[in-house]
Amino acid sequence: MIVLLEPPAPPGFTSGGYRYNREVGMRLERDGTGRRVAVSSDALVDALDDVSADVSADDVALVDSAYLGALRDAPVEALRRTAGARMLLHYRPSENPLLAADARVAWRAVEAAWCGAVAGVVATGDAIAARLAADHPAVAITVAPPGMDPRFEALRATRRPRDDDGERTVVAVGPITPAKAQRDVVVAAARLARERPVRVVLVGDRPDAAYAEAVAEAAGDARLSFAGVVPIEALIDLYATADAFVSASPFESYGMAVTEAAASGLPVVAVRAGAVERVVRAPVDPGDVDAITDRLRRALAGEPTTHPIDYPTWDDTARGVSDACTSGGDA
Repeated sequence: MIVLLEPPAPPGFTSGGYRYNREVGMRLERDGTGRRVAVSSDALVDALDDVSADVSADDVALVDSAYLGALRDAPVEALRRTAGARMLLHYRPSENPLLAADARVAWRAVEAAWCGAVAGVVATGDAIAARLAADHPAVAITVAPPGMDPRFEALRATRRPRDDDGERTVVAVGPITPAKAQRDVVVAAARLARERPVRVVLVGDRPDAAYAEAVAEAAGDARLSFAGVVPIEALIDLYATADAFVSASPFESYGMAVTEAAASGLPVVAVRAGAVERVVRAPVDPGDVDAITDRLRRALAGEPTTHPIDYPTWDDTARGVSDACTSGGDA
């Protein structure tokens, strides 16, 4: 039995990592092969010891890398005591370009301790897995990329190019923070709004009020809407009527929002991060607002922006996670 341990999600908060855990956890529970348990960082050691103590259940702890920020010596020792424990790797803080160099060095030490304590790692993307393998060649790593909701792919068949002069809608998804760089998206849209009507819809919570205000002030002639956190059904409806998707985030472990937008047939403009280059043609450099503006102008004019790829289902992802936890994974 796989016990997926994750921190509780803050009220109103959503992310690719939490969605991944929810989709995989639901399928593990459906198939009787696992369960999802939310525990605070302070309670993680006790949760790991509970898994170790319940020998008859043959439980395997799959520990979310979101705990990295709270883990020090005691949790790492608890991982070592938990036979067969795996790390579910969504994110490596040591790769975050927004952190100072000394902070990234400190994070590398934490990640190294984790890799030395677990029996294997389940990574959510090929790129992050390859970088981890280069840094820690002894650890067994299996990749189980996020699945695709078929409702996104169904939009592609219904999408039709527009040739009118009406307003174009540009969407960006993610918490409104400097790490997601929505201000770059809005500045690019504001420039294009001098040429044609443009509406920008930002989907995500606003934990940084000052940054959200700076984003709003950059809108210029573009019509800006903060949609907040929306259910997936509302996001699908928004993609059905949108004209382009933009991600200016300089740091993504995978980039679920980008892949879902591409799967739906939306033109996508994105900076190089995570798995973006697998999906998006000609991604631009982080922070290059001129390039974002140019790529968005071309995307709205009908220039192809994405590669045709086959997406796994969430059932595929859950099977990959289950296999990795029961077989040890492949290095």
